[in-house]
Amino acid sequence: MKVKILFIIIAFIILGASFYWYSWRPEKIRKDCSTLSTKLNAEWSASHLGSTMEDFNKNFDAFYIRCLEKNGLQK
Repeated sequence: MKVKILFIIIAFIILGASFYWYSWRPEKIRKDCSTLSTKLNAEWSASHLGSTMEDFNKNFDAFYIRCLEKNGLQK
């Protein structure tokens, strides 16, 4: 009986850790990177008043990808 309970507890721990690592953690990193990229891009745009929307989008993408790479989600 104790072995079954121990097995169930270990299974829940493994499932919980897997959910965190493969689902919750990457989504949180993407959300944080999006927020950070928006902030950095707004600061960049304020200092480059003649920039176009294309420049804005390119910079956002660059900031976002750099953040993902820093956090290990993209190579």
